[in-house]
Amino acid sequence: MAHALISSARKLLAGQPGLWDLRRCVSSAYYALFHFLCQKCSDHFVSTDSVKFARARRQAYLSLDHGAVKAACIEARDPARGFPKGIVRFAMTFGQLQARRHEADYDPETLLTLAMASDLIEEAVQAMSSFEAGDQAHQGAFIVLAALRKRARMS
Repeated sequence: MAHALISSARKLLAGQPGLWDLRRCVSSAYYALFHFLCQKCSDHFVSTDSVKFARARRQAYLSLDHGAVKAACIEARDPARGFPKGIVRFAMTFGQLQARRHEADYDPETLLTLAMASDLIEEAVQAMSSFEAGDQAHQGAFIVLAALRKRARMS
């Protein structure tokens, strides 16, 4: 789904896109990152495509929450966490695109240019590539950080 969203955003840029087309591009770039991570989460927790496990894969895919991913991205950028550059780049881009999506979707004063929208799409593509270039152990650690809630400590 992530690559389909990127493709859709690029199609919106063809010709002479209007302001609302540019806003949709920004939104699609953000959602491409989010669905990319949802797919990674599903792949991490249910490593088979067997029809028998389709329900579990769907549950893993749907387990991510935008706010929890945002918190994980903030945490992943902390050098003390030890995430490699590719995961940190993904986390930074995710946070930036989430903020830009909120502006594009909700702030009527936000102005975008074709170049800005195009750059944001390419940043999303690069962030996904950076994530995939990392080792599976760090990818898995980030996915767990994003998907699993911390329990409150009992005194």
